[in-house]
Amino acid sequence: MNEWGMTSGTILYDTYVIDEVLGAGGFGITYRVIQKESGEIFAIKEYFPFQIASRKKDSCEAVVSERELAEYLQGKERFMREASILKEYQYLQGIVKVWDCFETNNTAYIVMGYIEGITLKEYISSHGRMAYGEIIEMLSPVLKSLIALHRHGVIHRDISPDNIMIGLDNELYLIDFGAAKEMEYVKTATILLKAGYAPPEQYLHDGDMGAWTDVYAMCATIYTALSGKTPVDAIARLQGKELISLSEYGVKLEEWQWDTLLKGMSMRAAERFRNVERLYDALTIEPSDEELMTIVDPELEPFIKEKIQHMNEKHQGNILQRKNTTSKLKVALWVILMVGIVAAYGGNLLV
Repeated sequence: MNEWGMTSGTILYDTYVIDEVLGAGGFGITYRVIQKESGEIFAIKEYFPFQIASRKKDSCEAVVSERELAEYLQGKERFMREASILKEYQYLQGIVKVWDCFETNNTAYIVMGYIEGITLKEYISSHGRMAYGEIIEMLSPVLKSLIALHRHGVIHRDISPDNIMIGLDNELYLIDFGAAKEMEYVKTATILLKAGYAPPEQYLHDGDMGAWTDVYAMCATIYTALSGKTPVDAIARLQGKELISLSEYGVKLEEWQWDTLLKGMSMRAAERFRNVERLYDALTIEPSDEELMTIVDPELEPFIKEKIQHMNEKHQGNILQRKNTTSKLKVALWVILMVGIVAAYGGNLLV
């Protein structure tokens, strides 16, 4: 036993044998475990906030000071509640399955499906960047499942290339819901973020977070898959550093595809897609002329206003051209009609 992770061979809950530590973050430790009776492999996430928790010597039990106890218990309660919610959505594709949750050792555990494979971050590092159509197609099940979770009040808050696994079935899976929060509890949650993938509101203790928070992180993840680079983080962007265009990395995109990612990574939450359903449509469906905006919002950035204004002028020009064409056609038909009448009736018409 070391000071934070349980060692190989440790039996947990009299059911699971610890095989190895898969990873550790600010709020917990993830283990690869083997179920004693069936021999089946699972992943178990242990609630273990490193800032306030430690472990008894030669023991699995977590210990917390009296001063930090209230915060620790509140976090553990959220951890269990979120596990219970995710357990109800085992049928969702592209989301790691939660099978069980339990409390022991003065902490809590989530039993999840074990996905054998590599992270999207590792895949990009070894195989290079991906094409737009490829990453959007592979992410489709994840996006559709996020739509369902958001509708039931659960946001992930930690979407990034190292929290998306590529399994041996070549499918993508969103993992590590240890940071997930029910929307009504977000404002009191401890800050958790990854530079480059977290929007500005996530840097604030009482930031207004919701589905739009996951929208930003998902667009930033797609940006990385396309470019092989981490986007400029939100703090640097707020200080004036611009997001590097994908074209500068040699990525070829349709204008509407790049516009979609820009909108999804807007600094202002109100200017992003309000939910993943709208993001998914924007990522997969090229907008038609009828869907272009015709009203200029004074709150929009100048370059967006200019673009919309240009679209409006072009649209109005097309209408005017159609009107002129129609008028000329009416005059021509009238002249032909008069010539025909004169030819048919001749002098009688004059009389």
